[in-house]
Amino acid sequence: MYTYKEMYEVMLESENHNDSKLQWLFIDESKISKGKELENWSNNRNILCKIGMTTNKVPIRLNAWERSCKHEVINLTPENIQTLLAKQTKLMLQAKPKPTVKNSTWPISMKQMISLFTKMKLKDSKPQQQMRIQSPSPPIPPNLITYKDGGFFHDSKKGTKTLREVEANIHNILWAKYGKALTNCFGCDPNGNKHHTEWFCVPISELPNVLKTIDSICHRS
Repeated sequence: MYTYKEMYEVMLESENHNDSKLQWLFIDESKISKGKELENWSNNRNILCKIGMTTNKVPIRLNAWERSCKHEVINLTPENIQTLLAKQTKLMLQAKPKPTVKNSTWPISMKQMISLFTKMKLKDSKPQQQMRIQSPSPPIPPNLITYKDGGFFHDSKKGTKTLREVEANIHNILWAKYGKALTNCFGCDPNGNKHHTEWFCVPISELPNVLKTIDSICHRS
């Protein structure tokens, strides 16, 4: 499972995307909303990821895809996903709610102010210890049974399904949950008529669940 390297780096930079790095990436919702024009990618809570099979080593397959589609990619390993989740959690903790101003009756008279202070009482209180609570990042599944060397492995000779059947099962389950992210690739075809169907638009917080889903299917197939 991998994504565009530039997209991954932008997700780690700041809360707001550096649009200059993703000027080549557009969202086309014309099939959903007729007449809607292309829009630049601006979603910092979701990420595009591609899931595909290979009978070769993972780095070799990623390099082949880069040469074909003219974009650098990065493998979404558990470690890379954990880094992404930690950044997202940090941004959420740093986000401060906008201050709200309630209606008040100011200015008030001196007489009213004195009346307010006379009704106030001071009570002895013991100093309370301050506790610093740090919100942990969403956990990565600790026991991925079939994960090894950057990918999930399935042995067709020992299993009940072929590698292609396992891949199709993974795609169908994830499409049913997250929908299809049909990608027009101008790297493979200058006219943009080449479609990649193995892409998914997934909330970053859901990436650990995607890992568990792939691992479970590979293990039981």
